Amino acid sequence: MALTRAARIASYLSSNNAINRSLNAFGYFARATYSGYVPGRTRDLASIAQHLDGSKELEITPEGIFIDHSQQVSTNPFLIEAFLEHQITKIETSGIDYKDLVKLSKGEMPEGLESQITRDEASAQQSLEKVMDKNNQKVMRLNALAALYGGILYASYKVLMLAVQIAPLSAIDLFCNIILVTCTISYAAINIIKQKFVADSTQYIPPKATEEEKEFAKGKDGPKITLLIPARNEPTKVLRRTLQAAEHLDYKNYEVVLLLDSYPNSENFKDVMQMYEQEFRTNPKIKVFARKRHQTVRNQKLNKADCVNAFLNDAHGRQFEETFFIASEFIAITDADYRLYPEFLAETVPHLLRDKDNAYVMTPQNFPQERGNPVEQSTAALINSSWQIVNRGAAHSTRVLFGGCNAVIRMSALESVAVYRETGEKDYLPTDTITEDLALTLRFFEKKYKSVYLPQPLAVGDPISSLGDIFATYWRYGEGSTENTLKHTIPFMRRGIINLNSWEGADYLAKAINPFMVALVGGISQFHLLSLFGVQLIGTSALAPILYYFLLSNSAKAALKKQGIKDPLAVAKITTLTFIQFPVFVDSTYTAIKNYLLGKEASYRVTKKDGSRTRVPLKYLLPLLGTFSSSIYSFAGHLSEFSASHDLWRIEAASWATLPILSIGYGLTHFNGIKNTLSDLYYGFKEFGRDVKDSTTSTALALGRLNFPV
Repeated sequence: MALTRAARIASYLSSNNAINRSLNAFGYFARATYSGYVPGRTRDLASIAQHLDGSKELEITPEGIFIDHSQQVSTNPFLIEAFLEHQITKIETSGIDYKDLVKLSKGEMPEGLESQITRDEASAQQSLEKVMDKNNQKVMRLNALAALYGGILYASYKVLMLAVQIAPLSAIDLFCNIILVTCTISYAAINIIKQKFVADSTQYIPPKATEEEKEFAKGKDGPKITLLIPARNEPTKVLRRTLQAAEHLDYKNYEVVLLLDSYPNSENFKDVMQMYEQEFRTNPKIKVFARKRHQTVRNQKLNKADCVNAFLNDAHGRQFEETFFIASEFIAITDADYRLYPEFLAETVPHLLRDKDNAYVMTPQNFPQERGNPVEQSTAALINSSWQIVNRGAAHSTRVLFGGCNAVIRMSALESVAVYRETGEKDYLPTDTITEDLALTLRFFEKKYKSVYLPQPLAVGDPISSLGDIFATYWRYGEGSTENTLKHTIPFMRRGIINLNSWEGADYLAKAINPFMVALVGGISQFHLLSLFGVQLIGTSALAPILYYFLLSNSAKAALKKQGIKDPLAVAKITTLTFIQFPVFVDSTYTAIKNYLLGKEASYRVTKKDGSRTRVPLKYLLPLLGTFSSSIYSFAGHLSEFSASHDLWRIEAASWATLPILSIGYGLTHFNGIKNTLSDLYYGFKEFGRDVKDSTTSTALALGRLNFPV
């Protein structure tokens, strides 16, 4: 009786539009927090139960829930998803009431109703994929808007509360509000863009090569391909696996060129050459180009782009000493730690043959995520979701980014975008940036070239295995993104090559803004210290980092769900891993702006590929541990002040301090370990002391030569 009355009340409330919309908004927000919650379950099932008089058939489809194939009784995608997750596609309603429907939507089977339930695993799975896209889109949109409106309203409230004070604090508080709102709007915009791409991922229909096209491409009359594998100081065992995979491609007219860029007198160079002579020398397809052995080859910069350029300028299509390199129509590039699948060339090359305006064919980066340490698992999930879901959706709306590896490029297109240097040699790949992949993409865009994205993995690599390597990788991303924004993206937007009013323009602008925003959040995270001295700023509020953290986890949650990963802890891990990178983005953003103003170029940092651990630099550990320690101090101080004064804003300030404590504490413990963190601190201070000593000695010697008293 009580349940029936509750159902009637729920049904009545659902008829009121204002109440209905409010309940929907609350429900979507609750769904974002707890994925098992079904917004509108009670209201919709109560409404459906009122139509169940007699024996009827209830059908669950992606478009809605229907009675007898004609009468639509619900379009709630969350309720539809709940039924489909339990493979329920049809229900014979004889003797079924509201309570039974609730149980069925939760996966519980009411007694005696087994024969009335139709389960179709294949049909349910197909329908479920469509419905999940709608749900992800709704939840992500609401999260972004909630964060945006919440940030603006709370910031406005803080400004109004302090507007009556004619004091410098009002100006400071207004500035802090502007930073908060800027960060919130930025991450809301980034979420909306990613929401668009996640939703579009299932709508993108990748082009497929026919069997005839594949057979022609890999046959004796197919185009010649040069597969380039740049490698500098890479472990021998890693290169062995890469070359073994490369020599077994299902393709006839191709060669593999190992671009060995280690110094000839190094142990790594000797070990790799010994391995090559013993295991691959007899295979005419496998060749080595080592530019540092030859004075005639330029050795200007220690980066991947310059290494590739050296080969294309000095060896491609010609006899270079004792080795002849073929003049190929297309070049393929992969990284030293990737194993290409046998069908890699057969699947990609036909798309370049099909349309001469296609400059390149891009395939995703792909890492196994079912094994490895916490760093490997989280980075694999993050990168796989980015390439196989977000980028797939981006390909539906925009031109896909050239990713730097696992791609095939048309040589004539590369020639057309190459830039001549003063020496007369060509820069095929841009060397004025450490993210040459993004810069090359913009060059192709300028020439109106098209691209093809194949979302199915055609290679597998080794994920990043240590926190130090993650920091090095994201430093390169942050520095390169900021640098490319200043050098290329903004000028291209001014010239109309990238349309700011398009999804593509918004995506590139988001890539540009992201490093700045993470760096700003790093600064905001210190504001709570000011409140210990009575300075009540917006930064003392828990809302700012919570909104940031909430938005950060938003796209990760949706992308992971698309991969079938529903574990909330997995989302928390990835979000925490991103949160603790703010010192890296502060450093990379500062470095990029400084180098841009001074006309300098950043140094290229190579991540380890052998699974060994890279130490976390002291310049990143100290800000993290400093924020962690100051947050504990702030938390204790505010609780102490609250116990004495009972000012509620002290609780507000203390609540913010808990977020850095939990995030940094868990992040360093889980991804680096306490022992490794202490070890990194020890060796970091040791190296710092040695550097200071060397600097002091050098200064003393210089002053001594000038006859200055030391």
